[in-house]
Amino acid sequence: SYTIQSGDNDTNGISIGANALALNSGTIRDPAGNDATLTHSAVSDNSSVKVDTTLPTVSSVAITDAAGVQNSFVNAGDNVSVTATFSEPIFIVDNSSGNPTLTLAVGSDNRTATYASGGDNSTAIVFRYMIQDNDTDSNGISIGANVLALNNGTIMDRAGNDGILTHSLVDNNSSYKVDTTPPSVDNFTMSDRELKIGDNATVTLVFSEAVIAFSNADIT
Repeated sequence: SYTIQSGDNDTNGISIGANALALNSGTIRDPAGNDATLTHSAVSDNSSVKVDTTLPTVSSVAITDAAGVQNSFVNAGDNVSVTATFSEPIFIVDNSSGNPTLTLAVGSDNRTATYASGGDNSTAIVFRYMIQDNDTDSNGISIGANVLALNNGTIMDRAGNDGILTHSLVDNNSSYKVDTTPPSVDNFTMSDRELKIGDNATVTLVFSEAVIAFSNADIT
């Protein structure tokens, strides 16, 4: 009997060399007292008994997609997807008490992205957060260090080694800014106070922020 030790690894499966049986100051005899001959053939790699004591670690965390992103902005109702990639294939064990989460920094607020997919003998886990009304981030969504959490769930590799969840922070991603505030008219001015038939009036509208795709049809 051998107890697997930390650092033992064998991706092909345990094997046994020829003539590896040794007395080690012991004795092997038959009932008549004849010493056993210990020579034997080699046993090839046994793929049913592989060894993995290496804990899976987080290779990277990144915002990978966002539904509805326009001009590098996401709006209320848009889903932001974040992918945590591990050093080896991992599993998320079905757990009725909870699944892993990942916290996003949206402006000065922390927002929880919930488990969406992956973790079924794959290296990637995808988390998703739906932008809410009043979420604002003019620099872009960021991710703090070590914000991947089990939340009563389990992340492990095929050998049952628990994942190490530490990871680096992700700076503001300018491709995923957040703006849920509708632009409003701060003021407007007219070019002339008195007009006669045939004159054109010019009205200048000043908005609270830059606007695009503005047309006459938008004016009432």
